[in-house]
Amino acid sequence: MQTTLLKKLLLFILPLSILPLILMMLFYYMYLHQVLQNEEIKSQKENMTHIATDIKNFLNEPLEFKEHFRHEYINLSKVSIVDKRAKVLVRNFELKESDKIYFSKRLEPLFEKMLKTNEEKIEHDEANKVLIKPIFIDGKITYFIVSNYKHNLDEKFMPINQTFIYISFIIIFTVFIIAIFIIIFSLKILEPLELLMEGIEKISKGDLSHTIKSSSNDEFGVLVNAFNDMRVKSEQMSKDMHKQEVLLVQQSRLAQMGELISMIAHQWRQPLSSITAIVSTLRMDILMGEYKKDFFEERLNSVEVLAQHLSGTIDDFRTFFKADKEVKQTTIQEIVEGSFNIIAPALVANGILIDKPSDDAPIVVNTLENEMKQVLLNILKNAEDALLEKEDANPQIWISYFKEKEFALIMVEDNAGGIPESVIANIFDPYFSTKKAKDGTGLGLYMSKTIVEEHCHGELSVSNSDKGAQFIIKLPIESKS
Repeated sequence: MQTTLLKKLLLFILPLSILPLILMMLFYYMYLHQVLQNEEIKSQKENMTHIATDIKNFLNEPLEFKEHFRHEYINLSKVSIVDKRAKVLVRNFELKESDKIYFSKRLEPLFEKMLKTNEEKIEHDEANKVLIKPIFIDGKITYFIVSNYKHNLDEKFMPINQTFIYISFIIIFTVFIIAIFIIIFSLKILEPLELLMEGIEKISKGDLSHTIKSSSNDEFGVLVNAFNDMRVKSEQMSKDMHKQEVLLVQQSRLAQMGELISMIAHQWRQPLSSITAIVSTLRMDILMGEYKKDFFEERLNSVEVLAQHLSGTIDDFRTFFKADKEVKQTTIQEIVEGSFNIIAPALVANGILIDKPSDDAPIVVNTLENEMKQVLLNILKNAEDALLEKEDANPQIWISYFKEKEFALIMVEDNAGGIPESVIANIFDPYFSTKKAKDGTGLGLYMSKTIVEEHCHGELSVSNSDKGAQFIIKLPIESKS
């Protein structure tokens, strides 16, 4: 984080502060160059006008003019008097080989052009910093004054260039100092900020015991203290929520246990009645002295079968409430059958038809089997209550399950007419119930959603179909826990 912010500071603030200075310097440098060049050209043109006048005055005295030119214009830039054939007649500088090449290759074409146009116009070879002025005698161009002002211009530019170098050095040095200042300042700012970000990251991962230490009394100190206060409150709130969740789980289990005890009583009523009837028959036969061994054995076998059925029922309920939080491999069919076997007698007794698959291929999942059985039993019990409350002539529950990509889905649907749209959004809220106050705690569906989504990392949703309420349990094939 620190490196990223420093880069942003250096890449944004420094260019933002330096760029205007650099642009201003460049524009000012170009402006000075242009001003000095214009002044030099103006001065050269004035000198060339004086020279042209002197040439005309000394027209018949060439030797005296040469002497006058060398004496009068010795301090001027490189000035030459050239005839129409580009022959240098007089100059105030030492002619070099480069000058000869320039005269032959560059000036001759310009002279030809000027002779053709025959205009009294000063030509400017800006690339080579040369001015050419034609001299008219008797209306024709006879001579040319060639003035190379590059040397003069360079001398005027020299102090400006030196100043520019000095200023550039100062700017570079200033930028270096500013960069060091920004780095030091950023480090001082980022150190507590980095500690704060580290604390936020740890808390976001669930470590509510992490405390940030800060000895500063500035704004960061206030921020860190506020963060620590918030952490303490969050930790306390988390503990309170955990206690509340434990309490809700206990209340939900007690409520569900009461319902299951009612189911046990219902399941045991018929076998116990049968056992009582068999015992009464056997006792009567004994009293009458009319009993046979085969008959006794047959009746005792019946009692044994009924006792085994009751024992199996106890095992089902004991397994159902087993505190097993380990993820294990099971099948959707086992979850459905385990829940169905518990509630089936009550559904049959109330005339509720069950439609569920019987021969589908097993759908293997890794999940909390017993907890998912509790969820499914809760949903089935809610469907039963809704159907009994509606008193439909043909009450029915449909159970289906299938695989969809990386998920296994269990769908439970009834024909009780559905959940009112005004309350369907609150159906999974704690202590919310559509049943009468004495018939429901409002915790069953809340705990079911908690189990599916927080413990098993799946989804539990509800909607209304054209028949009634439709609950969908969506479980990942591979457990994420």
